[in-house]
Amino acid sequence: MDRALEQYRYQPKTDSDDRPIKHKWDKAEPGFDYGRDDHPEGMCPRTIDRDTAERILRDGIPYSPQGWPKSHPKWVFNIHEGAVYKAVETVPGRSYHGFPCPGPRTHPRKADMPKLIKAKLLERARERDCLTEIESWFNEYP
Repeated sequence: MDRALEQYRYQPKTDSDDRPIKHKWDKAEPGFDYGRDDHPEGMCPRTIDRDTAERILRDGIPYSPQGWPKSHPKWVFNIHEGAVYKAVETVPGRSYHGFPCPGPRTHPRKADMPKLIKAKLLERARERDCLTEIESWFNEYP
C-alpha cells in the first residue's frame, strides 16, 4: 500500500438521501454505461461495498500529470477482480470516488490513463497472478 494514500477516503457522489448517484449499477460485473452522451461511464458491480472501494483506493497507484498544481494525486489507479479502476477527486485533497476504466486512449473531452500507468498495472497483475484477466480487460476496453 502506498502510505501516502492512507489519508484519503472513498466518498461516492451522492444524492440528498446519501445514495450513490454515479458509477454503480445492479449488475454483478463491472462495465460501462453507453447511454450517457458520447463518453461511456464506468459502472461498479453491486458487489463492491464501501470497505472494498476504500481498500482499492488506498492500495492504488497514484498519478498526477506534469503541471498538476495540487499536493494530492489527480488520479489513483488499481486492479480488482479482473477489472481496472480509476479514482478521481470527490472532495479535493480529502476524498475520491472510483469506477471501471478503459486503457490508454484519447478522448476529446477527458484525459485518460497514461501508458506508464498501464505498464504499472500489468506489472501489478503479474505479481498478483491475474495478468490474463487484466490483459483481457485492456483488450476488451482499449
